Amino acid sequence: MRPTFALLAALLVACAQQPLPPATPTARFVANPLALAEPSPAASAMVIILPGQVADIESASGKTIRNSKDLLEYVLAGLRAEQNPNVGLVELFESNGLVFAAAQVSYYDTDYRLEVRAWVAATVRGERALVAVAGSPQEEFDVYLPLFQRMVRTLRLL
Repeated sequence: MRPTFALLAALLVACAQQPLPPATPTARFVANPLALAEPSPAASAMVIILPGQVADIESASGKTIRNSKDLLEYVLAGLRAEQNPNVGLVELFESNGLVFAAAQVSYYDTDYRLEVRAWVAATVRGERALVAVAGSPQEEFDVYLPLFQRMVRTLRLL
């Protein structure tokens, strides 16, 4: 395991042990989550967990969020509006009772002149909405699989 991933794993465990922060303001939650982490050539990986309230997202968007796939589609629509990414197949997964939707995303960041690749996952748990982003401007998708699995474990713990 590379040191970056070891550090990231420790960060995810620490995040999972903390109580959920107050809901992120809706405008920030539904905006482009990849923009919350500044991609740079020095950054090797990033994980963002964005909590929010389903009702806030629904009232801001005028759309009904019935499940994890609806939430992910809404986030991806926001990404398409801002970054015009290439979006891989949206898939539904279930793991220990947690149902979540996930997609691979890639786009070219014109500011940093590099391609950013990421996993985006979303889940709805009761009235809580969680979106997680894990990615890097330097690695290929298959390197993300362990990172993605850690992200899912963290989502399950929240």
